[in-house]
Amino acid sequence: MSTSLACMQKNGILNEWYEDICERKAQGITVKEWCRLRHYSLSTYYYRQRQVMQALEQRLSYMESNDPVQFAALPVPSQDNRTSCDAIVIRLGEIEVEIPAGASRESIAAVIEALKC
Repeated sequence: MSTSLACMQKNGILNEWYEDICERKAQGITVKEWCRLRHYSLSTYYYRQRQVMQALEQRLSYMESNDPVQFAALPVPSQDNRTSCDAIVIRLGEIEVEIPAGASRESIAAVIEALKC
């Protein structure tokens, strides 16, 4: 069996184990209860959990060593380049209402209610 095929098979198994662990957590049941329902021993569950965690740690370590973090300076957008997200503008016929960003829900509801009249 080639090394890459063996690696793919191992990753597939680890992925299945990872999904099992996530499923158990999502169900919110204890490890003991989950193992009983799946007919696994506790030692099998914890062995698989340990294997998954080690694989994730190795992958993270590999990523950190090969992809150093780099920061880039970004220009500050000028006032002219900003989109008009600072306010909500409602036009109804000849009436135009501008609601500033950060207005409370109650204020917005009151304006809309007033426009219905």
